[in-house]
Amino acid sequence: MSKKRCRSLDKKGYFGFTSREFFPTLCRYKLLLILFLLCCFCYIRTYQTKKWDRPKSSHNKISYSFLFVALISRSSEYSVRSAIRNSWLQEKDSQIQHKFFLGGENLSPLELEELRREDREYHDIVVLHMEDTYLNLTLKTILAFEWISKNINASFVLKSDTDVYIKLDRLVETLNEGTRENLYMGTLVQFGSSKPLNYGAWKNHRWYTSPEDYPFHFWPPYVFGFAYVVTMDLVHVIAQCRPQNLSCSSNGSYRSCTSKECPFQLVKFEDVTVGGIVFFHSNKDLPHSILNCSESICLIAGRKLTTAVDNQEFINEPYYYGKRKCTESFLAIHRIKPEKMLSYHLNISAKQTAIMCDKDFIRYF
Repeated sequence: MSKKRCRSLDKKGYFGFTSREFFPTLCRYKLLLILFLLCCFCYIRTYQTKKWDRPKSSHNKISYSFLFVALISRSSEYSVRSAIRNSWLQEKDSQIQHKFFLGGENLSPLELEELRREDREYHDIVVLHMEDTYLNLTLKTILAFEWISKNINASFVLKSDTDVYIKLDRLVETLNEGTRENLYMGTLVQFGSSKPLNYGAWKNHRWYTSPEDYPFHFWPPYVFGFAYVVTMDLVHVIAQCRPQNLSCSSNGSYRSCTSKECPFQLVKFEDVTVGGIVFFHSNKDLPHSILNCSESICLIAGRKLTTAVDNQEFINEPYYYGKRKCTESFLAIHRIKPEKMLSYHLNISAKQTAIMCDKDFIRYF
């Protein structure tokens, strides 16, 4: 081949379309393009992970509903959520809306994608930007109330665990007879009848509460956390207790989870926390926090708490009441075995009330 021909090919360079001198520059541009695309991919993945709990604008709020049902769930409970959708949630009408609330901070991309697929099918999943653990249940509940405060327009909010069977028709009848402001309804635990477990023997138990976390002998009045109802005005009050730092709780200690707008210090038991918030919000004459309140004064005021409606037939708790309380009159039944939720519903629908405390349906532990 002649030298002239070789020089001609040499000028064409790599692949016959560009010079050798241009190739390093081209590689740099390709590298920058790849880095740009990679950054876009990472941003999209992060946005999809965090967008679950982004507050909607006011014009996107869900239309008014009489009752909103907030179900506290976990990502692994797909079968439980399906059982609830196919059992007592079948009884809801257009005036009742519901959502399942889950923590998404510690979920894998695969788990998040499964939840998105479930939400596309049922439109009832809310993933909160927090780590989903037992000790974070208080934080999870407050974040759920914050989401409801920003996105829901309802008269009443029912908070429920996923092992509770709710008789929606009877609950609606009961709520129709009550006030739509400053209502906190459930099975009430009176001030003075429940105290924190702060003895040394309980130190390794998940219910242990150190004197540093709560320095008083008794919990404030509260209703059982398995299921209770609050009006929207109280939802807004509870939502104000959202900590600025969502990683403030450590091993069940909420000492650093403070909010200037919150009338009560947070503790690791969500029902006690909600009860304390409602109690001090409703008793304006008491000091701002129980830490500044004489326990004897709080005890007297707690016995006169009028905000909490103590409905003795609200929730049947077999572990607490025993079989003598297993009657058809209850609005909610606790400790229903998840795998038995649908068959329990079919038995209830068939008026077979004898199964109300059947060992095949109810967990005793």
